[in-house]
Amino acid sequence: MTTRPLDAEAWQGRLGGLTGSRDWWTNDVKGLIEAARTKKAAEIREEFPTYVFTVDEMAQRPGVVDADMLAAFFTEFGRLAANLGEPANDRQVAEGLERAIEVQRANHADITGLWLAKAAYLGSVEIESDERLDAIRTAVEGAPPGSEEWATAIVTLAGYQLEVSRYDDVIATVDRLRTGMPPERYRQKYRCASLVYQGMALFTSFQDVDRARAVLLEAREYEASADDLVIARWIATAYHFLARIAEVDRQFQTAVDLYLAGQAFQDRCPEEVGSNAFIHLRIAEPLIAAGALDPAAHHIAEAQRLVKAGSNISSAWLQVKLTEATLKAAEGDLRQAEGIASGALDAARRTAFWRGELLCLGYLLVLGVRRRRPDKILVAVLRIARTAVFGELRRNGLLKLLTRVPVIVPIAVRRMSRRPRGAGEAATRCPCALHDRPVIAAGGST
Repeated sequence: MTTRPLDAEAWQGRLGGLTGSRDWWTNDVKGLIEAARTKKAAEIREEFPTYVFTVDEMAQRPGVVDADMLAAFFTEFGRLAANLGEPANDRQVAEGLERAIEVQRANHADITGLWLAKAAYLGSVEIESDERLDAIRTAVEGAPPGSEEWATAIVTLAGYQLEVSRYDDVIATVDRLRTGMPPERYRQKYRCASLVYQGMALFTSFQDVDRARAVLLEAREYEASADDLVIARWIATAYHFLARIAEVDRQFQTAVDLYLAGQAFQDRCPEEVGSNAFIHLRIAEPLIAAGALDPAAHHIAEAQRLVKAGSNISSAWLQVKLTEATLKAAEGDLRQAEGIASGALDAARRTAFWRGELLCLGYLLVLGVRRRRPDKILVAVLRIARTAVFGELRRNGLLKLLTRVPVIVPIAVRRMSRRPRGAGEAATRCPCALHDRPVIAAGGST
């Protein structure tokens, strides 16, 4: 990412702080944290060089502010980097965090937040890495069991395990909250996290969709506590996955409504461009399945815009491309759909994104079914089997995948099929901010 350099006045102000007191740095960093949490990415883009400059200074003098403020600053910087693109020397950020950890450890300060900040930043650079996992595990091991810091680290570990498809591990990890937290505190807050992550793992792995629905509905009981933005984010996630389950059940209007309800909770929280991109691409999926192709295209375009604006390494870009392929297939252009999915597959392999590779192969398999091409189907099946040795199925097993095929394949085929709305069939409406008026199925607007 290219950022505008600081102007002369800004540089003078920043350089003046080099000899400033601890209070000066504390107030300055506090202001940067607040701005990062309250401003949209587009509003803060021109201020990003200030954050990069401050990261450099924090790397050189990690003891100039206390451990909690350091952790908060680096956490917000990691999120901004994911939203806006990392600075060129990403190792300097990680090394700065390591120095900060050393200094604060020598001061006998709590460093759990710094380890999690390091993990958050590393996650903006690479989804899966031993270094990122080690940072999270160190945070878990270093925090007092049952403390708020420990619970935050446990939830972060579950999030990482979900990202890398360790679904059974996710369920076991969040169960540690139930046994490790003081019972009252668990009921007040962390039971919500446990329910949400359990529901995500059960649905994403298609182990038990009905159970996933049940625990996600339980999590919604915490809506009254969503003034806590951590809980608000969990509630947004619960709605997101309830919407995905509604699509499995062919309840397309319910799915769209649930996505929008979740977005309302997400909007309370500091902006995450990648999460917003996922909301739009997921809304597009039930719209495509219902035949509402024009509004679906609007959401895909918005998701593409957000992914491009974000510039971070994530699965969002790949899944946007696959949703675009789904739209092309639903429009009847199966060859173009196959070309888009094949391009996404090549990108997934270049970045060793194994879950993305399997997802692309699944799309190519479904396209082979739609085209009634046994040769395409056979090639896709053989490539999928290959991942049992080299990729995703090493983690979750070929037999587990085969048990999910009866659920997964019909959903994908339904999305990719041309399906005009029948007489008397209810329209699927999308009353979102992208559309001034509700839209109807079969590709038109009212």
